[in-house]
Amino acid sequence: MDDVQYGRYGLIGLGLTIAMIATLAAVAILQPSRMQAAAEDVAAEARARGQEIYLEACAECHGLNGEGDDGEMPPLNAKEFLADASDEVIFNVINDGRPGTGMPAWGQDQGGPYNAQAIDDLVAFIRAWEPTAPSLEDQPYVPDLTRGRILFSNTCFACHGLNGEGTNVAPALNDPEYLANFDDDYLRQTIRRGRAARGMPTWGSVLSPDQIEDLVAHIRSWETAASGESGLPGGDASRGQELFGVACVSCHGVDGFGTDLAPDAVGRRDFLDSVADRQIFDLIAYGSTTMPGWEEVLSPAEIGDLVAYVRLLPPPPEPGELVGDVANGARLYATGCTTCHGPSGDGVEGLGGALRNVASIGAADDEGLSAIIIEGLPDAGMPPWQGDLTNQEVADLIALLRDWQRVPEPELEPEVEVETPGPTGDPEVGQVVYAEACSFCHGEQAEGKNDIPGLRSESIQAMADDDLRDIISFGLPNTVMKGYADSLTVGQIDDLTAYLRTIQ
Repeated sequence: MDDVQYGRYGLIGLGLTIAMIATLAAVAILQPSRMQAAAEDVAAEARARGQEIYLEACAECHGLNGEGDDGEMPPLNAKEFLADASDEVIFNVINDGRPGTGMPAWGQDQGGPYNAQAIDDLVAFIRAWEPTAPSLEDQPYVPDLTRGRILFSNTCFACHGLNGEGTNVAPALNDPEYLANFDDDYLRQTIRRGRAARGMPTWGSVLSPDQIEDLVAHIRSWETAASGESGLPGGDASRGQELFGVACVSCHGVDGFGTDLAPDAVGRRDFLDSVADRQIFDLIAYGSTTMPGWEEVLSPAEIGDLVAYVRLLPPPPEPGELVGDVANGARLYATGCTTCHGPSGDGVEGLGGALRNVASIGAADDEGLSAIIIEGLPDAGMPPWQGDLTNQEVADLIALLRDWQRVPEPELEPEVEVETPGPTGDPEVGQVVYAEACSFCHGEQAEGKNDIPGLRSESIQAMADDDLRDIISFGLPNTVMKGYADSLTVGQIDDLTAYLRTIQ
């Protein structure tokens, strides 16, 4: 009986064993598909989170579907881009940004708002476009004349001149004979491949094919301008004069003779004789590296009025031509200056300092005094007189000031140097940031370039680190110096500040 009972238990155990083996086999067979489904669920959740981040932070520049912003910002939903860029490359660009461009750093380790997991999610969302991404080659590109003008003013003007008139470095491009002899394909290949024998660099590795097409369109537009087919409305010089007084005198001066902000006189004959009305119109409308564009502020008719007035501006005086008149300077002083500086130039307490027998005035040159009168001294409460005085009237006031300086210069109290802690950044990293973001305007060695000042100056050395950081971060109003707070991290700005200290 026991043998029978044990036999039954053995059969039951054998059955259970077989059932367990079958169950494990089934699990082993089904597990990969279950794991795959789970992985797909995780990936879908990552893409969904990435989509939220994209719509929040990226769509404004790159488009809702990654199509780019009409050439200003590159497309991300493009077959070529997604085939060439690995997930690691996309991650690093998002995390670190691209210094010197409009692409900021988004990673928390670079001062941005997103951690590594969030950026991984964003990469996953972008990568999901790849199977259906359109090819850029399949989309015909229409050159954009405006972008071509901006590119030329940022990239080509240093050698070929602001309006393609040529320099002693490179030939004119706005020459009708040149444009008639060479077709667009020649221009395209020359820009792309350069001309090593003539010193022209290869731009095909720097500019995209679309940017080259924009440049070719801009250069070709000079052929129409040269033929006289400008298509501009006839301007009214009197209205242009009123507009010049409102919009232009702060940089170009009352007579168009220039200021520290825009030192070149507008009425220079060599300039006006070398450019067509269309080129002046485009310069006002779209600006250059040193001048803002007015297209969104002034109508085409108003810009045409300005062109007509600029054509009538007098040429600037030769050096030494302006001779101040002391008597007229005294009349001007009595009209505009006595309230703050007193009837005799002895100063008024709480309003303005003395101007008579002042050592610093006697030591200043005419250019320095002119700048103070025109631009004012905001920190001292002195308003600017730019727009209210002509160059001759400024010379008359300076002549009066010179007449008032009759005593030897007293000895000035020695300045007490206050040591300030140095910047905390890494100058070696700052040198890399400088090369990418600053060297195009300020020169490779910070020596200055194309009328943009260098950075090896005593005034830079005298600035506090916080002031340097503020200028780098927020720019300088009414100049071409833009702020980099959106494209450089706080750490990179500290590094750049530290590097600037090493080159003084």
